[in-house]
Amino acid sequence: MHVYTDNSLEFQKALDYLGYSHDTSTPHRSETNGVAERCVRKVKEGTSCALQQSGFADDWWDDAAVTFSFLSCIVDNLVGNETAYKKRFSVGYPGPVIPFGAEIRYLPITEKDKN
Repeated sequence: MHVYTDNSLEFQKALDYLGYSHDTSTPHRSETNGVAERCVRKVKEGTSCALQQSGFADDWWDDAAVTFSFLSCIVDNLVGNETAYKKRFSVGYPGPVIPFGAEIRYLPITEKDKN
């Protein structure tokens, strides 16, 4: 696995620990950080789209971003026609693929709510 980061020490330490090779951008020069910037753009646009399609308010941004990122890992095919999940775990994702906002469970507490 190969990762591209913005030279963050946290990422560097984690990737070294995991044994992943990684490239870094030049600090304070966003034009050298195109790969990372494109990834950020993809997550922002995907999150915005998930919120729009679900009808949820912007208050749900954090949850929509996590969901979008996870769904991208289990659905989007990378080079070699494999998902990131399959590349990481050597098997396809075995669970259901549920879009953000598609399943809501309402468990009423009071008798008034139950009625």
